[in-house]
Parts: sequence; C-alpha cells; structure tokens
Amino acid sequence: MQEEIEQKSAALMINGTKFSLRTLKSAALKLLAHRQNPSAPGVKHRGKQTVRQLVGQNQGVSNIELSGQDLKEFQRITRRYGVDYAIRKVGGDKPRVLVFFKARDSDALTAALKELASTKAGTVKYYAQIHLQVWQNSVCTGQGNLPLIT
Repeated sequence: MQEEIEQKSAALMINGTKFSLRTLKSAALKLLAHRQNPSAPGVKHRGKQTVRQLVGQNQGVSNIELSGQDLKEFQRITRRYGVDYAIRKVGGDKPRVLVFFKARDSDALTAALKELASTKAGTVKYYAQIHLQVWQNSVCTGQGNLPLIT
C-alpha cells in the first residue's frame, strides 16, 4: 500500500514537472516570436501614442497647439471620444504643447475640443481659436474640410 502511494506521488510530480516545462517552453517561444516582430500586423495603437506610431499608420496627420494647463483635461476628454493623438512638448522662451492627431479623427477632435471649451467657463473665443487652427491645418495639408461651428 505504501509503495503504491509512493509510485503515484512520484508519477504526479513527474507529470507536473513536464507540464511546467511545456508551459515555460511555449511562453519562451512566444516571447522570442514577439521580439523578432514586435509590431505584428493587426496590432493597432489607440489613444495616446508616439508621433512615430501615429505617422506610421499612414492616415495623414494634423496638429494643433494647446497650452500646458489644458493638457490633462484634453487627455481625459479625448479618451472618451476615441481620438488617436500624440503630444509633443516644444521648449523655448514660451513653452508650448503640440498635439498631433489623425486627419480622419478631425470630426471627433472637433467635438472633443468643443467639450473642452465648454468646461472652461465663458471661453467661446478659446474654442474658436483652436477650431480655426484645426481647420487651417486640415486645409493646408489637404486632409479634408472641417465645418465652421459658431
């Protein structure tokens, strides 16, 4: 009886070790495959990303300039609207922030900017400036027409 229990426990340990080794081998092979081709086809970046990732999607890129104070609020609102964007801080005597976005997201970005402007009490002029920048950038780059909202 004791011998039978020892044999079963030994067999269980061996099978458990084999299972662990197979799992480890499978995970290592997947890791190596991912390292060789990190941006597999079908993997798309969403939301905030680098400028290189945004340009790499070959869908046209436009940009606007925001003040640094609005950045957190802008990120919160654009997540809600599903806009793909990249943020680039530009130094100098007056630091500024450039926000790059896909040209096809211009309608969603317009809605997001409208909401951003409405959160800032009484800043219709602020929204008009940003909307004008977006419109000028899209017309200058030939990436479509944005309607003027009054």
